[in-house]
Parts: sequence; C-alpha cells; structure tokens
Amino acid sequence: MEMSRTISSHWTVLGALAAASYSANSAFPTPGTLGPTYRKWLFGEYDLGARNAVPWLVALGADVRAGPSTSVWTLLRLERATGERVGPTGLGPLGSRRTLSVAAGVTLR
Repeated sequence: MEMSRTISSHWTVLGALAAASYSANSAFPTPGTLGPTYRKWLFGEYDLGARNAVPWLVALGADVRAGPSTSVWTLLRLERATGERVGPTGLGPLGSRRTLSVAAGVTLR
C-alpha cells in the first residue's frame, strides 16, 4: 500500500508498506543418506529456498518543488526478509536479512 499527500504547494510526502508471504512445497530426502559433498555444497542453498519466508518493505519519501519545472526528491527504504528459524534439512543459514537504502534526485520537467 502506498499513500502520498500534498501538504503545501511545494511539498508532497509519501509512505509505503508492503508485505508478502512465501512458502515452497517441496520435499527432501533424509540428509544423512546423502554424501558429505552434497550436504556441504548443495543442501544449504536448497534448504534456504524451501523455507517459508515473510519479506516486507517500509518506505518514506518527500518531493519538494524547487521551481516551475524542477523538483527535488528523496526516498528512504527499509526492507527485511525473515524465514523459518530452521529449514527442512537443518543445514541452511539462520537469521534474517535487512537492508536500508536512501535515494535522492532532481526531476526536470
């Protein structure tokens, strides 16, 4: 969902919120029955891809009209992805991933 609001003749602000849910329907053979090379190099990646996950995004921004044909804008975004604590094989990485980004620019009309 994204909403913006003009708060004066020069300022517009916006906010955004997004969330999703991901789940993979897959099955793995018992990790102990496969060789050590397969478990070390392949199962971790497969384990990560097979987890249920919830990614989300929050963004805040502003647009300032600097002149009749120019505006300056900025956007702050926070994104995060969290998965199940333990994947189906137990061999994948744990935790979540988060990123914060800032963008700014000038728009000439």
